[in-house]
Amino acid sequence: MALGTPTQTARAQYLDLGEGLDVYQIIGQGGVVLSAETLTGVSYGTKMATAGLTAHAGGGQANGVLIIAPITQFSTVGSAGDSATLPHALAGMVVTVINSTATSMNVFPASGETINGGAANAQVAVTNATPTIFYAISAGAWWTK
Repeated sequence: MALGTPTQTARAQYLDLGEGLDVYQIIGQGGVVLSAETLTGVSYGTKMATAGLTAHAGGGQANGVLIIAPITQFSTVGSAGDSATLPHALAGMVVTVINSTATSMNVFPASGETINGGAANAQVAVTNATPTIFYAISAGAWWTK
C-alpha cells in the first residue's frame, strides 16, 4: 500500500527486550517511520525536549512554529504575538511551553481545537513569568496550568 492512501492509519509497535529497555516504532508526520527509539529518547514521535526555538514572526495559527516535543523552550520572540501551534490534543498528552524572553507570545491549538474551553482556534498568551503547562483531557481540548 502506498503512503498517503486514505485507508492507511498510524500504528505503534512495542517490543520488550527483557532488560527493561522498551522500544517502539511509530509513523510520524508525513509517513516518516521513527523506529528503534527508546522511550526516554522519544515522545510524541520526536525527542523529549526542544530548546532555543524562535516564535513565528507576525503570529497566527497556520504559520505558528509547530510544538513537537513535550517540553519546548522559546529563546526568541521578536514581537508581542509571535506564535507557536500545539499538536493535536489527545487525552493524556502534556506539553510544557517555556518563553525565556521578555516578550509575550501566543500559543494556538491545532486547527479546530480549543484551549481552556474557549472558542475554537483561539490562542493563549505565554509570558516569561512561569512555564505554561498544557494538558489534553480529551481529544481536541487543551487546558492550561
